[in-house]
Amino acid sequence: MQESNQIQDIQNHSEKASALDWLIMAIPPNVEIPDLFFETLKKAKNMTPEQFTQWQCDRYNEQPGKDSTGIKCEICHNKGYIAFVDAEGNECTRKCACWKARQTILEIQSVGLGKQLEKCKFENFQTDQPFRKIMLEYAMKYLQSSGETWFFIGGQSGCGKTHLCTAICYHLIQQDRHVKYMRWRDDIYHILESYRYKADLYADFMQAIRNYDILYIDDFLKTSTAIDASGETKQENGVDLPSQPNNAELAIAYEIINAREQAGKKTIISSEHHSGEISRYDAAIGGRIKANAGKGTFTVNIARYPERDFRVFDKEDAI
Repeated sequence: MQESNQIQDIQNHSEKASALDWLIMAIPPNVEIPDLFFETLKKAKNMTPEQFTQWQCDRYNEQPGKDSTGIKCEICHNKGYIAFVDAEGNECTRKCACWKARQTILEIQSVGLGKQLEKCKFENFQTDQPFRKIMLEYAMKYLQSSGETWFFIGGQSGCGKTHLCTAICYHLIQQDRHVKYMRWRDDIYHILESYRYKADLYADFMQAIRNYDILYIDDFLKTSTAIDASGETKQENGVDLPSQPNNAELAIAYEIINAREQAGKKTIISSEHHSGEISRYDAAIGGRIKANAGKGTFTVNIARYPERDFRVFDKEDAI
């Protein structure tokens, strides 16, 4: 009965039958019709086409989006898009200012790192040990730096290097920067395959590497644990050492680091290798990392200890 009254009310609004009236009359009886349908019809009958188009845009812009990124935007209400009327009177949409940050987070979530991005914030980083406090200080100082300076942190496994680098990336995402995440240990095998057998695919990969706004390489040059001549795991202070990368891995690493330097793009690197170790493997790679990380200003090395104790040396040495 309520639907019948609404239909009659709309029909009484116009002296002449219109396309909207015919649409209403074509609705089969006893069909449940959402109130929004009637609201839209009433608006259409009482407005000029231009007014109705603007009303549709306004209504879209007011609707909340389904957000899984944690980004709160009062402009698009977490949809990532804004509706507007163009010069020809057509309803159109454009990307909101939050779109790039939103897409970056969705991309990171798509490779299974959503939870990491959510939990690895600066406020969650524990500074219960002095060396971790120093790590945090370096990261916060880096965020205050200008330009496309790099950040490198290497050494002790499990001490929070990835946490801090992820927190840095999240902060940059909030500044409308696009971050590409690269997990070296997972990606290197696919890259090696294209490097050896698929030249076109490798060329496309390197072009993409040059173009990324910000590249974060996690576990740089890590593939396995070092083994000595007797078959035993190599250790330092009771901590397993990462193995030295082979020539093919170093060749790819050089091309990536060199491409980022030539493009002048911000690059963030975490590694179980110290920066000095990387320089011994390949002086060109280590030298470029140091030069772009503020000539060592943002090069942080964590000493290897099972209990993650700390030692403080000069900026280029381990803490």
